[in-house]
Amino acid sequence: MARSRYLDAKKYFHHKLVLNQWLLSRFAIDALEEHKDGKQVVRPLFVLAKSLRHVEGGLGADRHHRFLHALLSHSGKKSGRIVSSS
Repeated sequence: MARSRYLDAKKYFHHKLVLNQWLLSRFAIDALEEHKDGKQVVRPLFVLAKSLRHVEGGLGADRHHRFLHALLSHSGKKSGRIVSSS
């Protein structure tokens, strides 16, 4: 029974790693690249989180959440793709 829990926990952790890598790839953030905030080295997900910290919650005039606009603008800057928010 203990071995089964260990294998389940290991599988769950592996799924979290895959999900994290997928999320970073959607926003063109390289997980293997060193990311810095000023002089401090930060984790790759910090780059995405920092872009959302200043965003005020709630819906915009177009009835889309302001977080959505921040995420779309982040992905357009990083990946070079043209992203439409409509």
